[in-house]
Amino acid sequence: MGKKLSGAQNRKRKAEEIAAKKKEQNSMEKFFKPIDNKSIESFEKSNETFDSELMDSGTYKQKPSLDIEKNEIQTQYDTLRFDDDLDVLNESTVCDVSYLENPAEWPLAINMKRNIIDRIVMIGPKKIFENISYPLDEHKRHFSNFHPDSGTSLEHRGCNDWKHIGSILSDHEKSTHHFIATSIWIESETRLKKNACIDAQNQHIYEQESLRWTKVFDRLISIILYLAQHNMAFRGTSDELFQPNNGNFLGLVQLLGKYDDVMAEHLRHISKKSNRKHNCSHEIQDQLINLMANNVRDTIIANLHDAKYYSIITDCTPDISKSEQMSFTVRFVEKVGNSIIIKEHFIGFKTATDSTRLGLSQLMLQTLKDNNIEFTNCRGQGYDNGANMKEKNQGVQARLLNINPRAFYIPCSCHSLNLVVADAASSSKESISLFGLIKRVYVLFSASVNRWEILKRHISGCTVKQVCTTRWESRVSAVKAMRYETNNIVNALIEISDSPNSDAGLRHEAQCLADNLCEFEFLISLVVWYDLLFQINVASKSMQGITMDIITATSIVKGCLNYIISYRNTGYICAVSSAKKIAETLNASSPAKNLKFIF
Repeated sequence: MGKKLSGAQNRKRKAEEIAAKKKEQNSMEKFFKPIDNKSIESFEKSNETFDSELMDSGTYKQKPSLDIEKNEIQTQYDTLRFDDDLDVLNESTVCDVSYLENPAEWPLAINMKRNIIDRIVMIGPKKIFENISYPLDEHKRHFSNFHPDSGTSLEHRGCNDWKHIGSILSDHEKSTHHFIATSIWIESETRLKKNACIDAQNQHIYEQESLRWTKVFDRLISIILYLAQHNMAFRGTSDELFQPNNGNFLGLVQLLGKYDDVMAEHLRHISKKSNRKHNCSHEIQDQLINLMANNVRDTIIANLHDAKYYSIITDCTPDISKSEQMSFTVRFVEKVGNSIIIKEHFIGFKTATDSTRLGLSQLMLQTLKDNNIEFTNCRGQGYDNGANMKEKNQGVQARLLNINPRAFYIPCSCHSLNLVVADAASSSKESISLFGLIKRVYVLFSASVNRWEILKRHISGCTVKQVCTTRWESRVSAVKAMRYETNNIVNALIEISDSPNSDAGLRHEAQCLADNLCEFEFLISLVVWYDLLFQINVASKSMQGITMDIITATSIVKGCLNYIISYRNTGYICAVSSAKKIAETLNASSPAKNLKFIF
């Protein structure tokens, strides 16, 4: 028997033990990074309460056995195992669970639900790949793949004391808590794989319920894909199943319930428990749509990173709420097998609260940053010909060129072509008269169902079209109807003017339009503009292809220009000949003069 220590020596030894214990706790705090501060505080308070109870009972001096601690933790483990709510999948559970693969993001065990613990155990430790490059600290040391191979639980805890990492990991692996946790992990993993847990029956029920919900959400996602691919609305005026006007989404859910066993079982659960959520509400729809959209966008960005170099295409337009929306599109070259394909992908809409040159420039750069796209790899900018976009010194393209001189600005060729045609048409009185007359004819027939029926009785091909106010090349459809249905349209106007049921003003308007359509000057203008717009429309449609490049676009524009030059020299004779044939069917007068056109 050793010599009994004095009271002072006992107090000194006790103080040294307390100091060592505190030092050990502080050393752990250096390389453990807590996730939830509130959870850490509550956990520490519970430990202090537990320690004080042991000291009061006189059992603190005696170290508890490994089996006793293991049984206590296993009891707590099994208590947290089963989730009482198996019939309902809470709508907040539709979220990303990728954090389960990263131990640094795990919450404390006391805050984990049992089903989360089971998933972590079944997933197992995350593997570390050999090709990871670890950053150096101020002492030029870094983490090594040698350390995780020892099976430590500190794999992603954030320790950065690389000089003493070996001893730190060795001390941790020799600790009692590490042995207990490892033993429980291995035993729990074995039980889960053999389905031999204490709550095996409840676990089986939970797995069956999880499988059922997986199948239900698989069908809900398929419905979303169908509606999105066909550009159909999701919602109606009601957000409840088996109610009128509840929208296409819920309508398809009800339709599947008639023929699909899984959806029929889901609807049966809903009908039996009317107070439970059915996970088909518009909130769930939005969450599923956002998850799918994020997945698509991540795939696009990953392909863009593989291609490295790209161009950006943007355009702004006001929406129904009078907010300026900027559409953001990226264009890059993608290798698919042995083929090289040019891809254009829509990234998303951004609300432009500031439509100035500086505001739009900052919005574009912020959009690239939010999507983890380096602007230094941008090799092209494509916008319309707006003054704030194309301005040489302070425009958006100039501001971005100052940041990246290799992001060359290429104005939209279709937009430029449209502006040229619009300016040319506005400089000719004959052109203004032509399109004004076509618009008046359309308004007269479309304003009345009866007058539209009269028109349909006379025409045999395409009917009159509305004149587009912005895209001039699309006016070819309105000119085409008038070009090849002139005689039938005139006959319909004459029938309206001769109808005794029409008022005098309408009859006079119809007669005036019929007389104007029979004028030879109008017929020549009609033939000329149809020939020109047809060629321009072909060029415009070709330049809108996703595989279009600047060399091909330049060639198309030059071809269109050569056609107009040739038409100016020889086209008038052909136009007069075609106009005479139309005039003969109308019994119109012979040409009185030659007309001059801007082209």
